Amino acid sequence: MGRSKVGVLTLYQDFAGDLTADQHDDSMALADILARTILGMQAAAPPGMVPLEMNEPLAYRAEVHQASGMVAVQLQVPPAEALAALRAHAFACNQSVTTVAADIVARRLRLSNDPAGDTKEAVL
Repeated sequence: MGRSKVGVLTLYQDFAGDLTADQHDDSMALADILARTILGMQAAAPPGMVPLEMNEPLAYRAEVHQASGMVAVQLQVPPAEALAALRAHAFACNQSVTTVAADIVARRLRLSNDPAGDTKEAVL
């Protein structure tokens, strides 16, 4: 805490430019919450061990979380449900979650609520 560096928080916006004061304040609050959460998990882990929640291979893959956010918007569902849909699609197609996430982020795949199935989209 304080000035200790425990990781990186990367933020994106739709247009180039500096964050507004409110965006900056929100970003700092989010970073503080995330740092406290990670430190809390670490404090509960055995000495010298990575917390179980952070040891899961998917727990720290930014692309999976980015894809989950995109799916949440596409399907208009909460993020946890979007991640479940992403995982279900990966299982049904015999692909890894990271492969499906990469296709979603690259806009080669768009998950759908359509019973006819998910759609592949051309890369623009």
